[in-house]
Amino acid sequence: MIPRLCSPACLGALVSLCLLAGPAQGSAQQFTQFFAVDCSNPAAQFPTISSALAAATDGTSIWVPPGQTCTENVTIGYLRNIAIGTDWAQTFNLNGSLTIQSSQTIEIQGMVVTNPHGDGINVNNSTDVSFTFVQSVNNSGMGLAIATSNVTIGGAGAFSNNGGRGINAGNNSLLSVVAWGGNVDISNNVDKGINLDRSVMMAFGTMTITNTHAQSDSTTPTGSGIAEFGGAKAGLFALFGPVTITGNEGGGILLWESSEISTGGNTTWAPYLETIQANGPFGISSEFGGSLTVIGGVTISDHTTAGISLYGNSQAAVLYSNNQISHNGTGTDSHRAGILVEQGSQLYLTDAIIRNNGGPGVLGLTHATLDIEGSNFSSNAGGAVACDKSSVLETDLPHPVLGSANSCTVSTPGKLHAHGAFSMNVPDWKGMKAHSLKVNRMITSHRRPSFALPK
Repeated sequence: MIPRLCSPACLGALVSLCLLAGPAQGSAQQFTQFFAVDCSNPAAQFPTISSALAAATDGTSIWVPPGQTCTENVTIGYLRNIAIGTDWAQTFNLNGSLTIQSSQTIEIQGMVVTNPHGDGINVNNSTDVSFTFVQSVNNSGMGLAIATSNVTIGGAGAFSNNGGRGINAGNNSLLSVVAWGGNVDISNNVDKGINLDRSVMMAFGTMTITNTHAQSDSTTPTGSGIAEFGGAKAGLFALFGPVTITGNEGGGILLWESSEISTGGNTTWAPYLETIQANGPFGISSEFGGSLTVIGGVTISDHTTAGISLYGNSQAAVLYSNNQISHNGTGTDSHRAGILVEQGSQLYLTDAIIRNNGGPGVLGLTHATLDIEGSNFSSNAGGAVACDKSSVLETDLPHPVLGSANSCTVSTPGKLHAHGAFSMNVPDWKGMKAHSLKVNRMITSHRRPSFALPK
């Protein structure tokens, strides 16, 4: 009944997720055609990206001069081995939409997409699609919409200030974020920052997911930084820099319908920290069979109801060191707490700091199962732990430390719990970066602009 096996099970699932969701390396791209676009010259051989694509066959690269603006809607359809880019770590602008349809091994570099009439980027039924230093911002619709596709965001990027979701991955898609070149910013979007529906995400920050605004007419929970539905799975780790999830109106992370996430840092392979702060009612909410693993280095603070909320047969394992749940339950909800566990849900909490919350450090209600050991509780308004008579608690906390409202059955913890370091095989991000550099060199070394190169 106590979730002793929650930790090993979650770690095993995460290893499988890593193998499944490693970022696409791309085929060893070889090009047979090299086109150069000049959107500033109507008389150029290719005055638009679309005109170059109309002449493209499998194995075509297209170069766009840095700083140019192309006003058009671009579609890559039913093609293989296509690259569109500019000089390395430079950008060009697409005033319109980008659609990738039923294509394979597509590399987009340095494109900044802004579409005033809908989504910025759509990827449908495509595999091995890479966006390197790509931005999709200020669109009236979503920043990036992925359906039944395999997509990697590499280097750095932004999917922000959109009238819809920042990134939406659905219909059994696979999304990898590998921020080896800077920050991936997903901020100031509407409804969800990242939405996963029956899909998988593996993300390695630096990442910022902030200021998502709720949608007034939404039929599902809205305003979350990350939302998962339909058994979606995700890993989010602070590998290249910190992960920040703050100021999202509807919550930091939402897990529904048996969805899962493992997240954190403070390890040898992901040494940075994660902050989940001031996201409205909760930092992380797991409902209807959701599963959460926090591996270390995560601070969850300043939420009105709870830092972590588990409902309806959900599970959470808060593991290892330097996890802090503080200053949550700042509102008026009668069930406010640092961690709220209810309706048959399970919590395994070890080596955490739980302090300064506006209710109990941990509150268990309606058949909650709590396993708490090696953790430090201080200055919580309702005591360290409080629960009703239907709940069960295993803890090494002395009885005087427990909350005065504690009514659950209490026993000492067993000796079958998992401890030790969290390890994982990190994707070959150096190989991914080298591949993108190689593609860029091929694009730029064969450019044939219709104007004189600057001296």
